[in-house]
Amino acid sequence: DTTFSVLHINCRSINKNFDSILTLIAQFKFTIHIIAVTETWTTKCTESDFPIPGYTFTGKSRENKTGGGVGLCVLNTIDFKVRPDLNLDMSDIFESIYIELLNLPTKTIIGCVYKPPDSDVSAFTSLIDNVLSAVTSQKYLCMIAGDFNIDLLKAECHSPTTDFVNCLFSHSFYPAINKPTRITDTSATLIDNILTN
Repeated sequence: DTTFSVLHINCRSINKNFDSILTLIAQFKFTIHIIAVTETWTTKCTESDFPIPGYTFTGKSRENKTGGGVGLCVLNTIDFKVRPDLNLDMSDIFESIYIELLNLPTKTIIGCVYKPPDSDVSAFTSLIDNVLSAVTSQKYLCMIAGDFNIDLLKAECHSPTTDFVNCLFSHSFYPAINKPTRITDTSATLIDNILTN
């Protein structure tokens, strides 16, 4: 089987929504290799309190304030190592965690990113540009899942969003999702995505 699947869940508290996450995962009829979770709202002390059967969790919680947090649940059959050298995040701009998968035929990096809605898009673009440069220069296949809080549907009319998209394209990264991911009675936005080269 050559299929490789990545799922992103913006859980807005893994503690509060853990049963719903397990129910969602059980509904899939195929193997999910990596589950990226944003807004875990964990602390260093609670990161290991929510084991998903069949997966190994590696996470990064906020240290200075509540909320936020990112993590990756990796299928137990996949060997990996955390890549702290790629974590160029700044807590007020974005949070991230990256891993390198070790027993795949292709060199592969998986990342999980959360950018709070009020953080500066231009500063985020500058930091993610450094990560994409590092991944590209080392010739890795890469997928970065997360809640970017940058509405890609506004790429043609909002210059910071245009700059973000151009940054992705300049490194041969493309968003895997092109339809709204968050729909309300009054809005439709594309702010969650999986970026891949």
